[in-house]
Order: sequence, then C-alpha cells, then structure tokens
Amino acid sequence: GVKDSSASVEFIRELVAARPGVPVFQGMEHLLMDSGPIDGYVVALANVEAALCVALFTNPGSVRAAQLADVGERYGLARPDWYRVLKAELHGRGVLTTDRTMADWSGTG
Repeated sequence: GVKDSSASVEFIRELVAARPGVPVFQGMEHLLMDSGPIDGYVVALANVEAALCVALFTNPGSVRAAQLADVGERYGLARPDWYRVLKAELHGRGVLTTDRTMADWSGTG
C-alpha cells in the first residue's frame, strides 16, 4: 500500500484515480473528510480515537466532520507539536510509560 501525507487533496485524488495497484491510505487527519474513495487511514488520531476513525471511514457526514473538528482541537492536531499532546494522552491512559519526546531526552526541546 501507499500512505499519502502530502496534505494535498488534489494529490490524493490523483493517486486514487491512477489506480496504483495497491491500497491507498490517507495520513492527514484534516483531510479525512475530503480524500475521496481511499482504502483506509493511517493517522496518529487512530491511537486515541480508533472508534471515531472507523466511523469516519464507514459513515462520513456532517456529524462526523464536527466530531473530527472537535477531537482535532482537543488533541492539538493543527499544532506543530501535535505529537506531544497525543503522547501525553497515551501516557495518561497507561499505553506509554512516558510522555517525553526525543527532544526532551536530548535537552533540545
């Protein structure tokens, strides 16, 4: 398969239309509602909101778009350090043993 994280709706649609012979997956949360007929998602959000990601894929709609916007805000998915919020959430749930990042370990962030 191929995962597209280009952040371009046009590119993912062109990729799907080209029928590359392998499954095409969307990798950007903010494009989940606009990608067209893809084969699935490979997004960080699935680590904390798996049921919502399944619902978005199987039954997209305006209600789902609002839910996606809400969780995007909650987890800071538009922030440049979005991964910190997700790691903190996963740490809080006991999935990760720490919420530190490589920058925290190296003293650069």
